[in-house]
Amino acid sequence: MTAQVRESAVEALLRRGLTDSERQSLPELADNAFDVVEGYLGGPIPDPVPSAVVRVAGQVVAALLARPSDVPTNSDSLTAGPYAIRFATGSTSLAPWLTAAQKLALDPWRRSMASMPLAGEAR
Repeated sequence: MTAQVRESAVEALLRRGLTDSERQSLPELADNAFDVVEGYLGGPIPDPVPSAVVRVAGQVVAALLARPSDVPTNSDSLTAGPYAIRFATGSTSLAPWLTAAQKLALDPWRRSMASMPLAGEAR
């Protein structure tokens, strides 16, 4: 599935070309992105892989590449004098994460479970 995350799509999301080191890390980052997607879906990714799933995986890769390296891990905010910035949940984690919008895009392929009683209530 790694090959499904195209370098050109990640470059378009970043609005710049990839560096040589980013290009070399692309397969591993894509594998990590698909692992997160598969975990959210609750099972194997459908085959053929839906285009929305590939787009979300590409977005996760771009987010990992765009993450500033000087932000402390697991920070929820930074303050400098009168300026402050608040980070989205998970955005400063070392691991890939899914945003609420990405989860919404993946929901049609998410496996869910419902519990139903097999017998009526005892009286």
